Amino acid sequence: MSKVVPTPVTDVPPRRTSEPSDDSVDESSDNDALITQALNPDGTPRRPMNAFMIFARRRRPEITANNPPLRTGEISKVLSSEWAAMSSESKQFYLDRARKLKDNFNARWPDYVYRRRPNNSRKRKRPEVAVPPAMRRPSPGHEPVVPSSKLKYEDGYQHPVLPSLPSMSQ
Repeated sequence: MSKVVPTPVTDVPPRRTSEPSDDSVDESSDNDALITQALNPDGTPRRPMNAFMIFARRRRPEITANNPPLRTGEISKVLSSEWAAMSSESKQFYLDRARKLKDNFNARWPDYVYRRRPNNSRKRKRPEVAVPPAMRRPSPGHEPVVPSSKLKYEDGYQHPVLPSLPSMSQ
């Protein structure tokens, strides 16, 4: 594992010098940046980020810059340990921002109800392997749900049930 260079955790990210110092303008530009990708590819709205996701989105570039060889998983571990070590006062900035994003989301899409995608759309489908008919028989002691004499296969041929073979160990 790579050595992690400690970097200070900032409660509130420093302002850029090109941005105005007015809090309302800074806050609205931050909110705009957090909701720029408002829709998923299928047209449904993206859910607002929670407090940790906002923290991670702001903190990840700093950790990556100070620790280039770290992998994504290792960076996530650093982020989670920093979040767990933060005081509730330090987290309050991110909790407030998450609440504002959620309120904005609910105002924009009041009737939206999140529905998790079914598992089959999230998993990568494996290509089906053609199995010879002789191998489609169940193991000894396991009965098929449908008797194999009743099965018709994709080729339309009704395969006969093979007789049991005598044991070779005599």
